[in-house]
Amino acid sequence: SALKRGLEIDPADCLTFAGDLNKEIKVNFCVTNKSDQKLAYKIKCTKNEAFKISSAVDVIPSGQQKNITITYRPIDEELSDRHHIGIYYIPAPEGSTASSVWREHYGPPCGEYRLRVS
Repeated sequence: SALKRGLEIDPADCLTFAGDLNKEIKVNFCVTNKSDQKLAYKIKCTKNEAFKISSAVDVIPSGQQKNITITYRPIDEELSDRHHIGIYYIPAPEGSTASSVWREHYGPPCGEYRLRVS
């Protein structure tokens, strides 16, 4: 089905936070809905204290894209390659909100991506 194509993430594999890791660093990535229906997505990270995600839960109409900003906030530990950002998505019925779709969704998401953090 067209849902298999789902979301396209750019960059597709890794988010690089470069610069002074004692300051906040912002990195943007783009999420495009390649399916033929509206999708609700949810973005999670392995370290909530370190990463703040703009619009972590939202809906994207078919064919549209959203820019997402992740802000790294300095914490007391070394940033390791173990950390990643997870992006999950499910179909969203017309007129639904992202939070209601996720609240009523049972089972695993239709698709998921992992972006490594470096």
